[in-house]
Amino acid sequence: MSLDYQTMSYIESLFDEFDAKYDSDYALQDLHMEYIMENCHGERVICNGDSLIVAQEEGYLYEEFREDYIQKQLQLIAV
Repeated sequence: MSLDYQTMSYIESLFDEFDAKYDSDYALQDLHMEYIMENCHGERVICNGDSLIVAQEEGYLYEEFREDYIQKQLQLIAV
């Protein structure tokens, strides 16, 4: 699937907005930690809260979480 320039620019701006919001929004960071717990599938050992925090701070599954979050937000807008 090929996207036009305007669509690509819009998606890129959503990613930039998300990145800026993520740094100051603890609820969003909590959602990222939930995403890690639900989607790590044994790739990384998450055995307690400390290891979960380390994974989140290291950006584990960050890009996947960002894409999933934005996709869900766009679906809510489309409804």
